[in-house]
Amino acid sequence: MATAPDSHRLKLLREVAGTRVYDERKEESMNLLRESEGKLEKISEYLRTIEDRLKTLEEEKEELSEYQKWDKARRTLEYVIYETELKETRKQLEELDTQRKSSGDKQMLLTQEIQKAQERLKNAQKSLKDAKKDVVTAKDEKSVLATEHQQLLREKTKLDLTISDLSDEVQGDNKSKERAEQELERLKITIAEKEKELEQVRPRYEAMRRKEEECSRELNLKEQKRKELYAKQGRGSQFSSKEERDKWIQGELKSLNKQIKDKISHQNKLQDDLKKDISKQSELEKKIQEHTESFEQLRLQIDEHNKNFYELKKKKDHYQSLRNDIWKKETAVTQTLSGYKEELARADQALRSMAGKPILNGRDSVRKVLESFQQRGREFADIANAYYGPVIENFNCDKSIYTAVEVTAGNRLFHHIVESDRVGTQILKEMNKQKLPGEVTFMPLNRLQVKIHDYPEDPD
Repeated sequence: MATAPDSHRLKLLREVAGTRVYDERKEESMNLLRESEGKLEKISEYLRTIEDRLKTLEEEKEELSEYQKWDKARRTLEYVIYETELKETRKQLEELDTQRKSSGDKQMLLTQEIQKAQERLKNAQKSLKDAKKDVVTAKDEKSVLATEHQQLLREKTKLDLTISDLSDEVQGDNKSKERAEQELERLKITIAEKEKELEQVRPRYEAMRRKEEECSRELNLKEQKRKELYAKQGRGSQFSSKEERDKWIQGELKSLNKQIKDKISHQNKLQDDLKKDISKQSELEKKIQEHTESFEQLRLQIDEHNKNFYELKKKKDHYQSLRNDIWKKETAVTQTLSGYKEELARADQALRSMAGKPILNGRDSVRKVLESFQQRGREFADIANAYYGPVIENFNCDKSIYTAVEVTAGNRLFHHIVESDRVGTQILKEMNKQKLPGEVTFMPLNRLQVKIHDYPEDPD
């Protein structure tokens, strides 16, 4: 301790006094305290989130209570309105029954006359439509026939030009063939003459070639003898001893052996080249045969393709006539469809004149909502399938009582039938969400109460 530095003595004193352990425990406690504070903040945040959610649920609960209260009031008002309308309808029915009994015969006559007039009007309109349709069909047929006529004229002109071109080509081919035949005959005559001359010259050429070979061989022998004589003449003075002469002879013998080997290898190489040329000749002859066969096959294929071309052309003409017939049918169907569209537009206009604009806007809005539900699928598709359409589309009646039904039902013909009130609520929420215009009234089947009425059995 006496010689230790101050820092070491201070560390030793802290260990003896227990201060270091205290500092470590204190640091661990501070870390735990900080962790606890962080967890406390997270818990406080979760509590605030839960409180906000509870407030939201309370508000939704109040809105639900308010909606139930007003829904109950709405149903009460609807019941009162329906009851009032029922009483008024019964009263009007009694009045109408009285009027019917007093003026039944007159009404029947007037109804019959109206029906006859309506039938005459329908027949006249139908005749007019048929006449217009016939006029339009005749115009379309005229335009189609004119187009076909122009197309046939173009094809005729094209065929005439093709025929003239083919005739020129045939004439040119015939002339070329004649010239080629004449040239072939001339070449055959020339070849025959040259072959005769060759046969006459060949014996002399062979004799001269043999003579040249003999002369060349004799010349080589003479040249070799001359060299040997010169060599013998100079050897006496060239070599001073027998050993030098033998050494020179061995060198010359090796040189001659080497020349013999070179000649043999050159001969073998020439024989190999000759064999290769023979094999190449056979291969070329084989290729010429193959090309000749392929040329013949191609000619047959060209003939087959020409045959197929004419058959396809016949089919094309057939399908062209079928297409023209289909065009005529399409024109007739288009005219019929346009007539139906005109009738639909007139019926929709009459419907708009009978019902108010808000009701028809509501009908269009409901259709848009149902289309969006069908596109979404799943539970929205089930909601769309639980919609059964307006009342007017869910029943049929005789034409003679159309007016009575329209007057009796009124705007209730455009009420929308749904499977349950939940379906109507979902459709209405979607309309409000998309801000679609119009007024709609739903008739949920689970809330409708059917009453049994006693209708008169009088045939009048």
